[in-house]
Amino acid sequence: MTTTGKQRLRNVVFGVILFLAASLLGERGEAQDSCADDLSGLKNISFRTSSLKCIQAWSTYNYILRYSTDTSTNVVSIVLSTLNDGSWHGIGFSRNGAMVPSSAMVGWSASGRPFIKEYYLQGQSPDLVQPDANMLKIQGSPNAFVQNGALYLTFQVQLDQLSAHLIYAIGPQNFIPRSDYKLQQHRDYTASAVDFATGAVSTVSTGSLKRNHGAVNIVGWGILVPFGAITARYFRQFDPTWFYLHIAFQATGYIFAIAGVALGTSLTHKVPGVHFHRHRGIGIFVFVVASLQMLALVLRPNKEAKLRRYWNWYHHFMGSLAIFLAIVNIYYGLHIANAGDHWRVGYGIVLAIILIVVLILEAVYWYKWFKQPPLQPYPRHPQFQMQSFT
Repeated sequence: MTTTGKQRLRNVVFGVILFLAASLLGERGEAQDSCADDLSGLKNISFRTSSLKCIQAWSTYNYILRYSTDTSTNVVSIVLSTLNDGSWHGIGFSRNGAMVPSSAMVGWSASGRPFIKEYYLQGQSPDLVQPDANMLKIQGSPNAFVQNGALYLTFQVQLDQLSAHLIYAIGPQNFIPRSDYKLQQHRDYTASAVDFATGAVSTVSTGSLKRNHGAVNIVGWGILVPFGAITARYFRQFDPTWFYLHIAFQATGYIFAIAGVALGTSLTHKVPGVHFHRHRGIGIFVFVVASLQMLALVLRPNKEAKLRRYWNWYHHFMGSLAIFLAIVNIYYGLHIANAGDHWRVGYGIVLAIILIVVLILEAVYWYKWFKQPPLQPYPRHPQFQMQSFT
């Protein structure tokens, strides 16, 4: 091949690369809808779009809410756009901000065909989320379409009150409803209050509350309290230092537990009716047990009392149970909060370190026990004195 031919070939390859890069970048840019975009050229919307107001409803998933209101009939015309990412997307209408009960318009795209359905949420399980319940006063025919990589849901609804609680939700990744139109539980959601008459918007943000609630419980129940139990189990030879360290760890952990309960309660009140009953029930039980354990400071029997042995058994068993359930509840909370892998893996590493320390100390404990001279009195069977006080 001549030098001129090689130069031409390089130019062609370079031009193809530039074209592909420009196409990809352009495609990526087009997939992002914004309030600055004009919808007047879209023929898939059955109502006028020139007077639509626009709200960036949920920046995390690029939820853009456009609407116009007929105050004489309370009919609101809505265009909701978001990423077409292989998940279902929904906007719910609630009387008081609760997800249950509420009605929602949900849309998705499957094999290039867009869908939109009305759902009524009677409960949190998929069987209690009913399609085509006709609880919303839908005017005309709702429509869904995909434009420039964005999914659009358009519909008109007549509301009893123009001040509405809206709940935005996104479904699991790579899941779309099948022919039965059953939904799987959302992977994330947010809420806001919108006055469709005045345009006032009040956004409910729970992200920081979730993070703080998880962080204080991980530090308190996942780290401090287990170390307090380790101190009581393996360091009794350093009397009374072990006792004061045990008190310090457990009391500090209990303070973190109180903060965790307060943040969890605040999180529940932020979006009324959105509850995770199992997570909350385990948390309440663990906190009650922790409160009873803290009463040991003033209510434990004297060393000479006959009841002291039974009290020690109770104290050990309930403390162990509380720590076990707390760790289980931490991971369950990370699951239902859709926390990233960095949370689960990060605490998993911390938990693994604690378990390795416990195994090493337990091995040393039993090694010393078997190495005792045979003529010494038979030692009392070691008790796993979690959170035990003398």
